[in-house]
Amino acid sequence: MSNKQHFFDIFKEIEHSSLFLTDRADQLKEEIQANCIQLSVPAGLQIESDELIDFLKRVRSNRQAQLQNSDLKTDLIYYLWHDEQAGQLRFNFINSSHLKLPFGAAVSLVGNEAEIVDHFLISNYSQGVAWEDFNAISEAVEELTVTFTLKVYQEIIFQSATHHPQPLR
Repeated sequence: MSNKQHFFDIFKEIEHSSLFLTDRADQLKEEIQANCIQLSVPAGLQIESDELIDFLKRVRSNRQAQLQNSDLKTDLIYYLWHDEQAGQLRFNFINSSHLKLPFGAAVSLVGNEAEIVDHFLISNYSQGVAWEDFNAISEAVEELTVTFTLKVYQEIIFQSATHHPQPLR
């Protein structure tokens, strides 16, 4: 079995894991804790963008099926971002009653997943930011007043089978 095949076999469990579903806005912490997934690519493993995007599509399809099989009358917000500091591609599902994404930083929505996935795959920090690099960056940032903006892909996954997922802008 190739390293790449082993990598994606590990993610089969993620594809079919149970989703924490609620229609309540006051359970955001529980949604994030239960539904947020962090992916890292082992050093030296070559993963193609379309392979990750196909994986994410299968996960979204599974989550939509779980939502459709529930008694809840809500939709899901799916969002994806690259946490460069941790060297991770992250995605989450929260219910659509939340008015904004749960980030402390400013958010810039992008038009497609590929932009986020591609940035993740070509990052110089695929294994996270090294401590010595982080210290150097932190010292330089202290001298500047810069607002960090996080690029995020977001789409609504509808509970109804007659609606198809829609990217948000």
